[in-house]
Amino acid sequence: METLSEETGTGIPDGIIRNLKATWKWTMFLSVLGFIILGSLVLMSLLTTTFLTLFKPEESPFGLPELILLAASATVVLSGFLSVLFLFRFSRRTRNYIQNARPGELTKAFRDLRLFFASVGITALLIISTYLFALALAGSSLSFLSGN
Repeated sequence: METLSEETGTGIPDGIIRNLKATWKWTMFLSVLGFIILGSLVLMSLLTTTFLTLFKPEESPFGLPELILLAASATVVLSGFLSVLFLFRFSRRTRNYIQNARPGELTKAFRDLRLFFASVGITALLIISTYLFALALAGSSLSFLSGN
């Protein structure tokens, strides 16, 4: 049986504190990496949209492909940003709890972790429903083309 943490005075076993230390380091790394990836995604989507509009023939105005690209990238960036933000806040609050022994920080940290998983779950449901909708749309288009 593990002894209670005398170092932090929290009453949480040392093994859990060690696991929380390792967890906040990894979640900090992953959240910073997520912010970098999201920033590059925003930059690439802006460059791609600009490229598509600059090299489009004069007679066709800003059209559907560019709008679809902007809407899709904005949706991905927004859902990704919320997930990465919750993960970052979990990491920061867990670190504050371990280093400064702030009692309320661990409760807030686990709330942020719950929100992280909720946002990832909602994003996964949206992706799955979008794929199912696209498959249904493609299936109905194929039956229309075959003349049945």
